[in-house]
Amino acid sequence: MTSAAAVAARGERDAPWRWRVLARVSRLWRWEFWPQKLFYVPMVPVWCSLGLWHRSSTCWTAANPAMPHAGTAGERKSDVLAMLPRDVTPAFALIAAGPLKERVATLVRAMSERAIGLPAIIKPDIGERGSGVRLVRTLDQAAAVMCEQPQDLIVQAFSPGPVEVGIAYVRHPTEATGKVFSITAKRFPTVIGDGQSTLRELIWRDARLRMQASTFLTRLADRAGEVPSALQVVTLAVAGNHCQGTMFLDAPHLITPALEREIDRIAQSVGDGRGFFIGRLDVRCASEAALMRGENLSVLEINGVVGESTNIYDPSRSIVAAYVTLARQWAHAFAIGKDCERLGLAKATPPVALVRAVLAHVNRPGVGTPSD
Repeated sequence: MTSAAAVAARGERDAPWRWRVLARVSRLWRWEFWPQKLFYVPMVPVWCSLGLWHRSSTCWTAANPAMPHAGTAGERKSDVLAMLPRDVTPAFALIAAGPLKERVATLVRAMSERAIGLPAIIKPDIGERGSGVRLVRTLDQAAAVMCEQPQDLIVQAFSPGPVEVGIAYVRHPTEATGKVFSITAKRFPTVIGDGQSTLRELIWRDARLRMQASTFLTRLADRAGEVPSALQVVTLAVAGNHCQGTMFLDAPHLITPALEREIDRIAQSVGDGRGFFIGRLDVRCASEAALMRGENLSVLEINGVVGESTNIYDPSRSIVAAYVTLARQWAHAFAIGKDCERLGLAKATPPVALVRAVLAHVNRPGVGTPSD
């Protein structure tokens, strides 16, 4: 057990029993915190029905020709970012696996050549659900991250936002333009100090934050015992992922014709319009007004066919609405994949090969590494 994980475990043991019980009982009906495998069980008959309708259980793996298995497993963030317009992509560079001295030298050279300043983001080149995403403020911190994560990484210029959204996109190959399927606004978790309580206590007292207390305590490590001053706001996460503690809110009011045109332009730049048809773009910008105008967007990364329409995790939405949204999204995925096959844009991955790719993806080094 790592020291951070040990601190988190101790923090849970030290929490008053009523808070621990409340957190465990609340998870029974707060489905947004259910384990992913459990949450997706009702989707199995949906996938089976779509497979029978399209006469293929894996045709959806052809839906994004520019990505391996349409972005199900194994795609490299650096490859996808390299296909995007430079005006919407924060400067980035690949830091390949290797001796630490060489990696640090590559990092310093890349930051100089590409004008990547500090703070910067370092994250796995192959990753998911925010695993291993770190905000580094010094070269020493960057070196520590590279020691902890020996796999290929990318360093990316930090986009401060402060607005971050997840934009689900859909375009059928027979259509000239695509559309925004949904927009999810992200609310990063914070606590407000009272001058007396520790960060650990503030987290456990919050009805929502206690649902993911172990995540926050692992991230904070020895800082969990700090006492913020009165009215001091402490942000508990940098990575905009639900499993990392960020709250997701359905935000259809942000969808405008101007934004749809810009998102469609960005999406169609991947593979010259033949590479990306369905998935999710994680975007930061200075304000919601700028977002709605489609101006000065910063695309942090693109997720492929398994990139959920994350508005399903809005706590105000019902679980029925979540499954309806997912069923609609997967219906698009199957249909798009079938069209891509028919048009000769891509071939579906055979079931056995897909299983092998997924197993290799989930068992790769670094899975589950805490993020900032």
